[in-house]
Amino acid sequence: ALRINPDGTGLEAVGTNLRNTHDMVVTSFGDVLHNDNDDPAHCRATWLMEYGNLGFASADGTRTWRADQQPGQSVAVAEWRQEDPGTIPAGEIYGNGSPTGICYYENGALGEKWENLLLSCEAAKRDVYGYHPKPAGAGFEHERFDFFKPKPGKGNWFRPADVGVGHDGAIYVADWFDPGVGGHRMQDMGARGTIYRIAPKGFKPKNPKVDLGTTAGAIAALASPANNVRFLGFEALAEVAPKRQLALLEHESPWVRRRAMWIAAHNDAGKFELWGALTSMPEAQDRILAFRALRRVGEDPLKLAKEVADDESPAVRREALLALRDVDFEEKRNLLAMLAREYGARDRWYLEAIGT
Repeated sequence: ALRINPDGTGLEAVGTNLRNTHDMVVTSFGDVLHNDNDDPAHCRATWLMEYGNLGFASADGTRTWRADQQPGQSVAVAEWRQEDPGTIPAGEIYGNGSPTGICYYENGALGEKWENLLLSCEAAKRDVYGYHPKPAGAGFEHERFDFFKPKPGKGNWFRPADVGVGHDGAIYVADWFDPGVGGHRMQDMGARGTIYRIAPKGFKPKNPKVDLGTTAGAIAALASPANNVRFLGFEALAEVAPKRQLALLEHESPWVRRRAMWIAAHNDAGKFELWGALTSMPEAQDRILAFRALRRVGEDPLKLAKEVADDESPAVRREALLALRDVDFEEKRNLLAMLAREYGARDRWYLEAIGT
C-alpha cells in the first residue's frame, strides 16, 4: 500500500504484505481500511495500521504460510501469521469469498444511524458487507453484517464489484452479473450489469451544484458525502484566507470540522489551534486527527509524540509510537521507554506499534 502526493513527490509504503487487495479507502480521520484474501480463502476486512505488515508471506517474501505453519495452528491463524512477531492483527476474517470494492460512508442521505459505515463488496458471497468499525485499545474491532444482498434463492448472478457514495448522499453498488467470479468462467456474453441506488424511501436524487468560486460553495463541496467532491472543496479552501479556514473548525457539521483540520494544518494560525487540540479535544479520534494533520505537514514528530505521550487513549499513544519510527534512537530512547511501559491488556495493536 503506497501513499504519494498529487505532484508525484513523497512516495512511501504505508503497509506491506497484503494479498490480492482490490481496493482501499481513506476516511476523513486518516484511517486506511481495506479487504483482501488468501488461498485457501480466508478473506478479511481490516484497518491498516500505518507501516503494518499484514502477514501474507514471510518477512523476507520467500516463504508461504504453509512452510511456516506451526503445530496446532489453524489455517486462519497461520495464513495471516497471527502469532508471528511483527505482524498486525488480521481484522475480521470471514472465510471463503472474493472481496472487491470498498468504501466508507461518513454522512449522506441515510441518516445518523448509518454514519461511519464501512461497506465491502463480496462478489463470491453475493453480498455487500457492512461494518461500523469501533476503536478498541490501540486498534479497531469489525463486526460484520449483511448490508445489501439478494433475497434467499434469488439473485444467484449478483456479483457486487464496487460501491461508492454519491454527491446526492445515496450509496451506489455496481454489479457485473455473472455466475462466476474472478474472470475464470464468464458466461454472460452480453456483458450486462446493474447499478443499484440505496437511499431512504421517497428519496429524490439530486446532485447539488458545485460552486468552487465562492467560499460558501467550497464549504458545501467539503461537506459532500462523495470524497471526490470533498477533495475539490479542500483544494478551493486551501486558497482562502487563514481566518476563513479557522472558522471552519467551529462549523456546525462535525464532518466539516474534521475535514477542515487537514486544511488548517497548512497555515501557522491553524497549526497553533491543532497543537492545542492535541490535548483539549474530548474524542480520541479527533486528537488523532489533529496529530496526523500536523505530522503530514512536517511538524517535528518527536515534539508531537512528547505532547501526547501521557494521553489516556492507547490509540493516541499508538500514533506517537508510529511517528517515532524514523527518529534517531538516542533522541527517542526515554520517550520510547515511557510509551512502552504503557503496554497492557495484551493489546496486539499497541505491541506492534512499539515494534514499529
